[in-house]
Amino acid sequence: MVENPSACRAEGERLLALAGQLEALPEGRDETAWKAWRGAVAEVLEGARCESVDGERLLDELAARLREIWLTQAHRSTARHFRSPPLTADLPRLPSGRTVAHSYERNIPATALERRCAAHAAVPQAWQPAFVAYGTGMAALAGVLQTYLNMSRPTPGVPLRLGQWGAYFETGVLIELLRGPGFAPRAFGSQGELQGAVGAGELDVVLVEPVRYDWELETLDLAGLARAWGAAGPGGPRVLVVDTTLVSPAWSTGGLLNALAACPPDLVVEIRSGLKLDQQGLELANAGFVGLYTRHSAGAQAGDIASVLRKMRTITGTGLSLYELAALEAPFVLDPRTTRQHGQSVFLNNALVATVLSRHRGGLFRRIVHPSLGGDAHKPWARAPFVVCHLAEDSLDSHGLLLAVVEHEARLRGLTLSRGSSFGFRGHRFETIVPRLSDRRGLFKIAMGARNGPSRDRVVGLFAELAGYRDIAALRAAYPDVVPVDLNDLE
Repeated sequence: MVENPSACRAEGERLLALAGQLEALPEGRDETAWKAWRGAVAEVLEGARCESVDGERLLDELAARLREIWLTQAHRSTARHFRSPPLTADLPRLPSGRTVAHSYERNIPATALERRCAAHAAVPQAWQPAFVAYGTGMAALAGVLQTYLNMSRPTPGVPLRLGQWGAYFETGVLIELLRGPGFAPRAFGSQGELQGAVGAGELDVVLVEPVRYDWELETLDLAGLARAWGAAGPGGPRVLVVDTTLVSPAWSTGGLLNALAACPPDLVVEIRSGLKLDQQGLELANAGFVGLYTRHSAGAQAGDIASVLRKMRTITGTGLSLYELAALEAPFVLDPRTTRQHGQSVFLNNALVATVLSRHRGGLFRRIVHPSLGGDAHKPWARAPFVVCHLAEDSLDSHGLLLAVVEHEARLRGLTLSRGSSFGFRGHRFETIVPRLSDRRGLFKIAMGARNGPSRDRVVGLFAELAGYRDIAALRAAYPDVVPVDLNDLE
């Protein structure tokens, strides 16, 4: 691998561009803080260490500082306002200069964010879109499911039948919490089984993930699902819900709706966490976004359903706080061009790791999993912001040693590589997920970020070196003084 000789300069220029968008907002501008920050960026870019791991580390710190300045500005614009402000008081003024009227914080509208979503909605002419913003992605999914349960009025004799092909742990828990006499959910292990149930008219609602978040990262067969939907005819499912959190910048809503044109559902819903890939890896605030799509000829229109969801959002307090709305006023949030660029960098970096590690067979990793490695790699949504590594010796002790060795080498080599959860950052992360401690097994995840600096290729090289170890015993012998991470106290 050849390192990009201008990667750090490109990262610095991207950070300056993001800062320029924030500085341009009229309210609460801290010119002193921004001037100092810009000076620090210029010092890195003009210095001899710019295109080095040291220069990249400094840029990583400056990205965190950019985030801190902006969040301080957002907090300053909202800090003096009560959660239930006096109705005669001055209205809160957000960084953009926009005012927000509300009596309780839980009934604050998210109109500006929802309009941003609508402004970039590219859907076929026959469909009507509407958008609702929530405090988190899970709040969005819970709101949709609970509201639809209420609107459909199921009974024990005629329950609402939901079929799920997905593997988000939290989604499974939510569905089980909602299970009852009038709600009969089924989880499908294979897409063939799901398609069979759809084609036979056995389901009312279908919930899928374009890339299933499990240990295999299987890609959705959209064409097969659409054929099954068509085969069911009018007796098929009425609603399709798609959780696009993993792949949102690569997902085409128009492509989905066109695929279903022959026998469209009454309602198509797209849900995603807005924290992961919509905020340039800066995690400014939690958010969840719902896109609702109905045909103009449908009974209940997308806008009507959105109104019901917003009412439910107010009652349950699952919307965005005033501070979160201020933080999400950053102009690059939900901007399609910059979001697509960020997402593509994340996807490409993870595909690179997957490709390199897949060449190492018979060593520490039994198998490397990523959508780019399979037969579905040609599908536009066959992307993932992380790579799953199956250890040949899959035990908590093996994972604990590997985690400790990676941390040790990252410190030794000065890499911007952190142990932590989630994905979609500017820098790179890794972790072991232990779904159930009783299983005594884990999932080793490498989540490469968007940055293409020196650390990227050196991180890839590090994992390639580790993959080359014959077994865990050989790794332990090579690092006798490294203390394994204890994964036995996670519950």
